Amino acid sequence: MKTKNFLLVLLAVIMLQGCSESDPPEQIYDSKLETSQFTSQALLNNPIGNSNIRDMMIYTPEGYNPNDTKEYPVVYLLH
Repeated sequence: MKTKNFLLVLLAVIMLQGCSESDPPEQIYDSKLETSQFTSQALLNNPIGNSNIRDMMIYTPEGYNPNDTKEYPVVYLLH
């Protein structure tokens, strides 16, 4: 139980770390959810026959600019 609480607090701290008031970026991009595929070398020719090509979803928040050097918190959802 302590480990679960610690992980929840850690996740909250990581997510809030990038939150601060600053001048808005010159160009605002809308948030979006993209679907892409990842090819896993670890699953290639695995003994139970799972596909080594996996779908993944990528969420970019409002204000995200791929050309900016600003860092954003990341949450990985492994299903």
